[in-house]
Amino acid sequence: MYAIFTYAPMVVLMFVLTPLVNRFGKKETCAAGLLLSVAAYAAAFLLQLTNPWVYLALCFVNGLGLTCFTLQVWALVTDVLDYQAMLSGQRDEGTAYGFYFFSRKMGHTAAGFGGAFALKLLGYVEASGGVMAAQPRQVAEGMYRAATLVPAVALLAIFLLLAFAYPLGKEKLREMRAAAA
Repeated sequence: MYAIFTYAPMVVLMFVLTPLVNRFGKKETCAAGLLLSVAAYAAAFLLQLTNPWVYLALCFVNGLGLTCFTLQVWALVTDVLDYQAMLSGQRDEGTAYGFYFFSRKMGHTAAGFGGAFALKLLGYVEASGGVMAAQPRQVAEGMYRAATLVPAVALLAIFLLLAFAYPLGKEKLREMRAAAA
């Protein structure tokens, strides 16, 4: 169910994302989507939900926000490549894509390690002899807090970087196109 409520928004937004990007810009649409996801995760964290339908509704809102970013991230990468070429006078896609993929691999590694480390910190009891162990209540509560707070903080950090450090907003891209013409 979680996957359906998180990925169903992608089907909806596939058809309306291009008009949104044309009107507001890639950076701006991605940033708004990230902020929507932050709000969904923060609400789930603060409300300490017990109703699964409310949680799934927030997953849907999160999916709307993340889709704005997910479907545009490669367009952001190509804008960076164009910007770098404009500044340096030469294209260097290999280095940029290599750095991008290396960063993703490091992120995936950190996420895998971080999840296992978080479970250890929370007091998760490992299975013994193939039999699942009963978990103390504080472990489940800690897992819920980690599953809602960590993404909220991480997505907020990405939003802040995109909104305030990434220079290629709609107006800057318009200037780049005009200079290239």
